[in-house]
Amino acid sequence: VRPESITFTSGGTESNNLAIVGVVEQIHKSGLPYSEMEVVTTEIEHPSVMKVMKELESRGVVVKYVSVDREGFVQLSDLKENLSAKTVLFSVAYANSEIGVVQKLHALKKVLTEVEKKYESKILFHLDAAQAPLWLACQFDALNADLVSLDVGKCNGPKGVGVLVKGRRVTLAPTVFGGGQES
Repeated sequence: VRPESITFTSGGTESNNLAIVGVVEQIHKSGLPYSEMEVVTTEIEHPSVMKVMKELESRGVVVKYVSVDREGFVQLSDLKENLSAKTVLFSVAYANSEIGVVQKLHALKKVLTEVEKKYESKILFHLDAAQAPLWLACQFDALNADLVSLDVGKCNGPKGVGVLVKGRRVTLAPTVFGGGQES
């Protein structure tokens, strides 16, 4: 990835928060009211995603929770039903920290792309990959995501270090001010 695509954070929680809130706030700053935005996630996400969703709901963002099957895989038909012209972001864990399910990323991206084409819109794809690096391929381009959150402490690096990688389609509003070295 390009150096300007990387933002260092204090861990996976901050990376997830920056990805989700940064996207919503950037869109809001461009003039779209919170009530006109939808964010989609699953029912089994990490608290660092679920708590952000509750905060967004309190601001007026419509948050939709798609179902998963008994093994924890996103139900693609439910995902497709819950995406709309107002959807700005879909957030999901690559590998779930509790049950270990590894989502089928290409199938998820295919649904997102179909809906984007249908509505001529842009749905950003956020991947919480904090649990993935020791076990799964994490090359950014191969993941087909717009934003990828990582926790360095989960892959034998120092605790208290995280990374948010963002693709070219993404502009984030800052959630912390005064750190120009971090864009």
